[in-house]
Amino acid sequence: MDFNLDVDRFRTFFNIAKENNRKFVVKINDAYFLKYLSKDPKLDVPNIDDEDIIIYLPEILEPIWIQTIRERIANL
Repeated sequence: MDFNLDVDRFRTFFNIAKENNRKFVVKINDAYFLKYLSKDPKLDVPNIDDEDIIIYLPEILEPIWIQTIRERIANL
């Protein structure tokens, strides 16, 4: 699901998944931004390290910029 950084929508779907004992899947593109947004307590965005969030990593060849983002997220 592509959230285009709609924080309220992300939070709503995350809470729905959690309430229904489901995992919430985000694309790697969104995970990069959510990692930073979660540091702002006013936004109340769950951290992508939450056990109920899964980051979708496509199995196709990734562009260099996505590989760079993945490495940066891992090192935060």
